[in-house]
Amino acid sequence: MKKEELQELSTVELQSKIKTLKAVLIIMSSLVILYAVFFIYKLATGTWEANNTLGTVMLGMLVIVISTTMVRYISIVKILEQRKEEK
Repeated sequence: MKKEELQELSTVELQSKIKTLKAVLIIMSSLVILYAVFFIYKLATGTWEANNTLGTVMLGMLVIVISTTMVRYISIVKILEQRKEEK
């Protein structure tokens, strides 16, 4: 959503969006951590395939989605802080 569209939403709607984004960030971060544990396990057992492009692409996509979600989360938090200061 654009910042102008976010400004038009009510405080309750923005707080709901923050809760949703926080849950999504926790889930995606958990996936990254699980993948890191899997990667370390595979390296320790010596069964890691050097040509595992699917795993690398998946990890890269997760990082990109986490960063864009974090940007959206931060923008909503800033809008809520501005509204709190105005009161």
